[in-house]
Amino acid sequence: MKTTTIPKIMLELVVYSDYFDIDSFSDFIHTKPTDYCFKGDISPTYKVVRKSTRWEYSSGYIETYYLEELSNQFVEQFSSLAKKISEYTSKNKLHTYICVVGEFDHDNKPIFHFNKEFLKLSAKLNTEIGMDLYCYIDGYEGEDYEKYGVYDEMVTPRVKLDFSIFGDCFDVEEFSNLLQVKPKDFWLKDENKKETCWKYSYGYKRIYYSQKLSARFIKQFAPLAKKISEYAAKNSLNVKVDITAECFYSQKPAITFNKSFLRLLAKLNAEVDVNLYCLREL
Repeated sequence: MKTTTIPKIMLELVVYSDYFDIDSFSDFIHTKPTDYCFKGDISPTYKVVRKSTRWEYSSGYIETYYLEELSNQFVEQFSSLAKKISEYTSKNKLHTYICVVGEFDHDNKPIFHFNKEFLKLSAKLNTEIGMDLYCYIDGYEGEDYEKYGVYDEMVTPRVKLDFSIFGDCFDVEEFSNLLQVKPKDFWLKDENKKETCWKYSYGYKRIYYSQKLSARFIKQFAPLAKKISEYAAKNSLNVKVDITAECFYSQKPAITFNKSFLRLLAKLNAEVDVNLYCLREL
């Protein structure tokens, strides 16, 4: 399937359950869905039976290089509704899910940056985030690999997670002692480095699910979240998580942020960058 040069990104909020009153929810938050369906409906696109009742609000595909363009609009629209949505979904035992869909060429990737405001709002909504990314090569994806001479090796993706605290200047050793955790890497601000950075890395693992790494991150750093956020605020530092994946086109990993991960990111006042690299060959 041919793609345009400019990447396309879509951001969706989905509320779902076996059954609930869609009109009641829409009236409660004064927002109409862009789409909805009931359990048992037949999908007009995929001709499959719907397994849940769904209320969806979608940005639709937007041609852009920046996820932030969509996430900022999402924050503007739903920040004032967060309390109502979480109350309604909790009371009626509904589930919420945010889906980021991206279509882009392998050498013309968009920037998937999740800023603090969007992550904090997601945590307030008690939701999860999933990414559905389609990386094309020379405008083609999927069954067209062999036709266009693309080397398709069935190998497990490689995923890594990096946790960084950085800023103008701070005592790396002091921070390490505070946490009782040694960094995997660090550097100090000088003529070659614009800032000081403390970095902990869960190096590349051959896995299909990013949650395996985020679970390790939660286990290690959730007990230290208050210390980290207080130190970062006191010293005007930035906190960031980088998730990087290398894969072949048919073997993309599932990149998701579960509720526990989002709550920790909110406590840390952190941002997240997701980088996907689709490879031609080994």
